[in-house]
Amino acid sequence: MKIFFDVDGVLIDGWHSDPSLRKPWDATIEADLGVDRAAFGNLFFGNGGGRSNSLMAECITGKRDLAEALAEILPEVGYHGDAKDFMKYWFEKDSNLNR
Repeated sequence: MKIFFDVDGVLIDGWHSDPSLRKPWDATIEADLGVDRAAFGNLFFGNGGGRSNSLMAECITGKRDLAEALAEILPEVGYHGDAKDFMKYWFEKDSNLNR
């Protein structure tokens, strides 16, 4: 069994309803990995009303494996490494504890 916890704004300081208080994990993704930030966001997280049909939504509901879903779209946004290395980058950047 896999369990997914969404703790942004509670345990993890990153996402916030007020955009001025957000600390996005992907702020330097273009400089760090060569990934087109906007394209990745649209392809993986969806945009506007399409977020419930996104790859990320499929992953968090258990319909898709995160590494496999990322592997499908990462080459399209400029990343040519292993999806698990990308996930490591993502999770390290998105783990700012809310002390």
